[in-house]
Amino acid sequence: MLDRRATPLILAHLAASRGGMPPPDSQPADAAAAEICYADRDLAPVPAHAWPDHVRDRPRAGTTVRRDAPLCTVLATGADAAETRETLRARATALRTALAQEEAPG
Repeated sequence: MLDRRATPLILAHLAASRGGMPPPDSQPADAAAAEICYADRDLAPVPAHAWPDHVRDRPRAGTTVRRDAPLCTVLATGADAAETRETLRARATALRTALAQEEAPG
C-alpha cells in the first residue's frame, strides 16, 4: 500500500533475483505511512460507523473489540515524516472520539 513508485519494490526485487534490474524510480515527493489504531476502551458492540476512506481493516458493526486490541489501520500522507505522523495521530484521535460519541446513549 505504501510502495507508491511506478515500479513496485517487489517487482524490482523479483527482477534483480533473476539477474535483471529495472532503472530506479524517482523518490515520491511526499511521505506516506500507516499505523495500527488501538481501542482506548472496550467496544462491545462496535457501533455502526461511516468509516473514513483513510481507514482499513475495519471491524464490523456489532462485533467486539477489547481495550488495547487493534481497532483498525489508519493511513496518511504529508509533506514529510513529521507531518505524516501528526496526521496519523489526529486521525486516530478523531476516530476514537467519533466512535465514543456513537456508542453514547442518545
